Amino acid sequence: SDFLVDTFGDDLVVHLLVARRSGRYDFLDRYQAAADALGLPFDLSSQAARALAADAFYDRCAFTASILLLDQMRTQLARAGKRLLVLLSYPSNVVADACQGGRRPDEEFVRQLGERQIDHVDSLAGHVADYAAFSIQPDEYVARYYDAHYTPAGNHWFAYFVKPAIVRWLETLPPAYPAGHGASAIDLDAGR
Repeated sequence: SDFLVDTFGDDLVVHLLVARRSGRYDFLDRYQAAADALGLPFDLSSQAARALAADAFYDRCAFTASILLLDQMRTQLARAGKRLLVLLSYPSNVVADACQGGRRPDEEFVRQLGERQIDHVDSLAGHVADYAAFSIQPDEYVARYYDAHYTPAGNHWFAYFVKPAIVRWLETLPPAYPAGHGASAIDLDAGR
């Protein structure tokens, strides 16, 4: 037990997981200054408010750290003459909720990707648009593509959804793509 406390005693994720099981969100008191720095007010007036504050704090920390890492990665890749493309993928419950008109859990993160002009492919928006073509319930829709993770049909959907972003990156298109699709086609007769 000493090893666990020494190793994970100050870990925010562990604090959150333990709080969810125990209902004790006392750990938030230690993070007030960090929440202030992130511009996130804490409502600690009740257990329900503390649970929401803990989730909001974790999300803000995770999304802020992710954006900072992506900015650094994009800069390092640019120095090496490479580019960054972020592919956003979601679990079935998030897709089903979004198809029902629910608020996306990463709204702030996606907004920051756009503001920072970080190239990304948003499969949640893609699923919501795709779902609009169906006359089924959201849980039936996600069952077409998910079984805990993407099924082969889900992998197929995702591959075709991200393909246009990848094709736009190609300087020379493969022979399967005719000219006029955003890059020049390969001249199969060149060099003969």
